[in-house]
Amino acid sequence: MFKRQVISLFLIIISFHAYAEIITDGTVGNRVNLQAPDYQITQDLGTTVGSNLLFHSFEQFNIHAGEMATFSGSANIQAVISRVTGGNPSTINGTLRNMIPNADTYLINPYGILFGPDSKLDVQGSFHVSTADYLSLEDNGRFDARNPSNTILTVAPVASFGFLTDSPLQQ
Repeated sequence: MFKRQVISLFLIIISFHAYAEIITDGTVGNRVNLQAPDYQITQDLGTTVGSNLLFHSFEQFNIHAGEMATFSGSANIQAVISRVTGGNPSTINGTLRNMIPNADTYLINPYGILFGPDSKLDVQGSFHVSTADYLSLEDNGRFDARNPSNTILTVAPVASFGFLTDSPLQQ
């Protein structure tokens, strides 16, 4: 009996450590489980619209203490716009970095985002984070985290954060 419990505990520990914490969802690029502790989120993992906007979509986005997630891409990119669609909150307790010169960084997760005591930001432009359901882009564009099929990508900049109800936490 004791031996079976130890084996079960060992399998739980192995599966916990093998579990990827940043996973793209395949809606704006290929579905990929990125490797810790240095997550490289390159331009080819998302969709570039025009030459100025880079969109990324994640099923899961968590950065543990001692880990780093780095966005990279061409110098023409003015904004990296990311969403989390998987239905779980994100925890940022490591370093979130954007190495694109002067590019703004957006991260939305309608299910929540928690920044822990070891979290660090290393971004070259501005940083925007929200529990919005979607981002409205000028020219009727939309980057939807709760309903990804409602997405319409444009080269226009972000106009506003959108919420589907007056009480988002009740959904």
